[in-house]
Amino acid sequence: MAPTLTKTTTHGAIYSAGSSIVIKGLTLVVQVILAWMLGPDAFGAWALTMPVMTLSELIRTSGAREILVRRQRAFRVWAGPAFWLSALMGLIAALFTASLSIPMALLYERPELTALILMCAPSPLLGSLQSVPEAYLLANKRFRAHVMGLFSAGIVLLAFQLLFAVLGFGAMTFPLALVVSAAMRAVMFWYLGNPGCSLKPNIRRWKYIVGDAGRLVGTRLADWFSINAPPLVLGLHFDNALVGVFAYAVSTSSQAIRILSINLSTILFAALAGNARDPARQESGFLKSIGVLSTVGIPLCFFQAVLAEPLFTNVLKIEEWPGLIESFQLLSIGMGIRLLNQPSRSYILAQGRFSAALWLSILAAVLYLIVAVVAGPFGVVVLAGSQALVHVITATTWFVVSLNRSGEGIRKGFGLVLPTIVASGIGILVPGALAHRFYEHGVWSDIAVGVIVSLLGSVLFLALSISMRSKALTATAKWAIDMAPSRMSKPMARVSRTLRITS
Repeated sequence: MAPTLTKTTTHGAIYSAGSSIVIKGLTLVVQVILAWMLGPDAFGAWALTMPVMTLSELIRTSGAREILVRRQRAFRVWAGPAFWLSALMGLIAALFTASLSIPMALLYERPELTALILMCAPSPLLGSLQSVPEAYLLANKRFRAHVMGLFSAGIVLLAFQLLFAVLGFGAMTFPLALVVSAAMRAVMFWYLGNPGCSLKPNIRRWKYIVGDAGRLVGTRLADWFSINAPPLVLGLHFDNALVGVFAYAVSTSSQAIRILSINLSTILFAALAGNARDPARQESGFLKSIGVLSTVGIPLCFFQAVLAEPLFTNVLKIEEWPGLIESFQLLSIGMGIRLLNQPSRSYILAQGRFSAALWLSILAAVLYLIVAVVAGPFGVVVLAGSQALVHVITATTWFVVSLNRSGEGIRKGFGLVLPTIVASGIGILVPGALAHRFYEHGVWSDIAVGVIVSLLGSVLFLALSISMRSKALTATAKWAIDMAPSRMSKPMARVSRTLRITS
C-alpha cells in the first residue's frame, strides 16, 4: 500500500481501537451493573431473544455497504440501487422479527419473549438506512468520521440500558435501548457521510448487485447459526439462569477480539479493497495486519483466561453463577485463535471471493450446530469448551483459505502466528495455571498475585517470542516505530536493534 494509505489506515485502526476500548470498558462496567440490577433471569430471557434480533439484523444487511466499497470507483452509479435494496431488506427483516414473536414464546414456553421480540422489530429497518452513508465514509477512507458514528451510537446504547434498568423495565431494558441506538446511528451516519448523490431506485440495475448481495446475506445467515446455536440448544435443556451464564461468559470473553479484530476488520476491508488491482500489495497489507493483531490480541485473550478467577471472585463479586469462571476461561483461549477469523474474512471479501466466504460460513455453521447439539445436554462448561475448540478449527480454516492463492502466502502466514501462539501458551497459560493455588486468600492478595502473573507472563512471552525470532513481533515493532512521534522513533529503533527483533 502507498504510504499515505498506510498512514490513513493505521490512523483509522487507532481511532477504532481507541473508541472500542472506551466502549468495551464501559460495556463491561454496565454489564456488571446490569447483572447486579437485573440478575441472570433477565440475561437469560434476552439471550433467547437475541438470536432472533441478530438474525433479522443479518437479513437487513444486504451487503450494500460491501458492494459499494468494492465498487467505489462508480459509487454514485450504484448508491441509489444499493440504498433501496437495503431499505427493502430492512423492512423484510422487521416483519420477519415480528412474525417470530409468538412462535419463540411457544417454543420455549416463556410468554415474556413475545413482547421482547416485538420491541426489537423496528431495529433492522432503522439500521438499513445507514448503509449508503457508511459505505461512503469507508470508500473515501474517512475512518475517523466512521468511528465517530459508531462511538456515538454505542454511548447512547449503554446510557439507555442503564436508564431503562433504573426505571424498572427488567429484561425489556435491552430491546428498548437497542431501538434508540439504531435510530441514533442512522442519524449520525447521514450527518457525517451524506454522499450528496441521487438515490433513485434504478431497479434495472438491481440484477447486477443481487448476486453478490445474496451471497453476503447467506454468509451472514450462516454466521448467525454459528453464533446463536449454542444458547438456543442450551435453552432447550436448562432454565434461563444457566443460559444467562453462558451468554454472559461469551459476551465478556469476546470483548478483546471485538476491540482488536471485529471492529478493525471493517477498516481493513476498505483499505484492502482499494488495492483490488494489486494482489501482491493486498497480501502484504493483510500479513502485516495479522502480525500486529496476533502479537497484541492472542496474549491479551490468554491473559483473560488466567486472570478470570480473581476477576470474577474478588473484583466483580459474581462467582456464585455456576460454571461462569470455567466457561470464561475456555472461551477466552478459543477467542485468542478466533482473532484470525475476521481479518481473514475481510481479506477474502476484498478479493471479491464472495462465494468462498459463503461456503466457509455454511461449513462453520454446520460444525457449530453439530457440536452444540452434542455438548449442550452436558451443561455450560462442556458447551463452552466445545465451542472454543470449534473457534480454533474455523479460524484456522478461514486463515488458510484467505492465503491459498499461493503456497508462499500460507507459509508466511503460519510463520507469523505460530510463534506467537506458542509463546503465549507457554509464557502466559502455564504460569497462570501454577498460580491457581495462591488465589482465594483475600481481595488484595489475589490482586497482587494477578499482577505478578501478568508481569511474569509478559516477560516470558517477550523472551520466548524473541528467542523464536517471531516475525509478528518484528512487524509490531516496526509498526510502532513508524507510528511513533519523530522525537521517539530513534530511541525506539535503538531498543529494537538491541533486542534483535528488527530485520
